Amino acid sequence: MLTGPGTPDAPLSFVRGTLGDWGVTVVRTDDLAGEEGYEVICAADDAGDVFDALVNHGLNAAPFGYDTWENLTLEAGTPLFDTDLEGNVPNVVGVRNALDFEKGCYVGQEVVSKIENRGRPSRQLVGLRPEAVPESGAAVFDGDESVGEVTRGTESPTLEAPVALALVDYGLGADDVAVRVAGEEVPADVVEVPFVEGSARSRRLPRY
Repeated sequence: MLTGPGTPDAPLSFVRGTLGDWGVTVVRTDDLAGEEGYEVICAADDAGDVFDALVNHGLNAAPFGYDTWENLTLEAGTPLFDTDLEGNVPNVVGVRNALDFEKGCYVGQEVVSKIENRGRPSRQLVGLRPEAVPESGAAVFDGDESVGEVTRGTESPTLEAPVALALVDYGLGADDVAVRVAGEEVPADVVEVPFVEGSARSRRLPRY
């Protein structure tokens, strides 16, 4: 078991200790999967032993793959870098805990400050409950007008129904839209995220 000062309580804090014979750093994450989460960091040569200790020696850890991670983070309403964040500034995807408007100069500060001073970004990230799973890049329509595109979608294992995140025009007032799936437009409700409430709320939930 972990020896040392115990697991960290505050999000984005860490403690150092040992797990069995191996030194580790335990980081309390920002709960991207909608559950209280931790990362265990160790030397590369110790990784196999630490993994084995976590899974097999009473620490209630369960291994899972990237598809499961994608499903959990989507259900939690968490934008991920390679699907939702890449190519966008944090204001657009609502990741406001990544921004500091008082800190001195940093790369990109001028852009995010200009958007903040204007009072709104051009687009915003919203949750959709479509009737079928759309692919990334699928067009979103409000009536006959194209108002955005899906960043990612999946069949939610918890809800047993399709869910998706989409970047749409900021201030979209529609409660329902249409999403292009396999060449056809299917109805979708515009909803708040998270889609599923877990033991914690992702601190990357979009806020505007």
